[in-house]
Amino acid sequence: MKENNYSGHVKVRIATMSDIYNDLYRAFLSELGLDTARSFSCDCQGEIVFIAQDEVGEVLGLASYFVPDQFLHILYVVPKARRTEVGTEILKAIQRNFGIVFRLKCLTSNTSAKAFYLALGFKVTANGTTSDGDYETLEINHSLIG
Repeated sequence: MKENNYSGHVKVRIATMSDIYNDLYRAFLSELGLDTARSFSCDCQGEIVFIAQDEVGEVLGLASYFVPDQFLHILYVVPKARRTEVGTEILKAIQRNFGIVFRLKCLTSNTSAKAFYLALGFKVTANGTTSDGDYETLEINHSLIG
């Protein structure tokens, strides 16, 4: 198992416009082998953005959520903070703000993300193909907040 060098307190909050991190988004796209010329502010227009930060303010992850469709568009955690509950804390923040039921699309090639979601109790409800590749739609309908 990959060792992570982050451990500590995580604060998740709704981002402001000054928090929009194109560099972090490009890292996310690059890891998935997608076009890194895309812009976070364009791709996530109209969505609520959450960021997770450590105790000194370093950004450890982000999520983009489209409220009308209860749809998680993006969840990205920086490599050093993976497997440290950062992703789960972001999902809990979404549930606290917008309810427990939501869905997302996960590229089938992103096996570690799919394993993460399934371990949290997400269920596969559909599948399809986009220009980014094959995906599965996953949905959660129970609270992660305990």
